[in-house]
Amino acid sequence: MPVSKIATQPVSKQLPAEPPKQLRAMDRLETAPASSLTKTMQASGDIRVDLVQSIKQQIAAGTYETETRLAQAVDRLFEELNR
Repeated sequence: MPVSKIATQPVSKQLPAEPPKQLRAMDRLETAPASSLTKTMQASGDIRVDLVQSIKQQIAAGTYETETRLAQAVDRLFEELNR
């Protein structure tokens, strides 16, 4: 069985002087369909502006999300999934 020579110096690799440029990931949001739907609903009168305004104020105050509302939302989600 032949004996292999043992390397005493590690293998080195030349690296470029500058690291490769990293491309930045960019998030993109397209709202055209949602915007179109909102405009259609506003035109038809299906949006209760007073209710929307009230909910926005509750969300801003931190009082909208309650245990009861969360439980109702979860129950409704399960009902939808079980249909």
